[in-house]
Amino acid sequence: MSMVVISLSLSLSLSLSVVTCKASTFTLILSHQAINLSIIFKFTSLNALLLPTKFVVHSSVNRAKMKNRITQEASFRKM
Repeated sequence: MSMVVISLSLSLSLSLSVVTCKASTFTLILSHQAINLSIIFKFTSLNALLLPTKFVVHSSVNRAKMKNRITQEASFRKM
């Protein structure tokens, strides 16, 4: 399994990463501060159209806030 990573960083603190793990799949990762957008493309041949098969958006800041809120709610329930 070969892996190619190409990273591009722009002045707007937006980074683009292209990660290729297989011959038929590659992933584009757009990052801006704590928000990441992953787009996974799959294709059957090099001449086929590239169709996005999966979109993943996650924010580590929001995840940390949600975890804190869940922890706080759990502590209130114990009282």
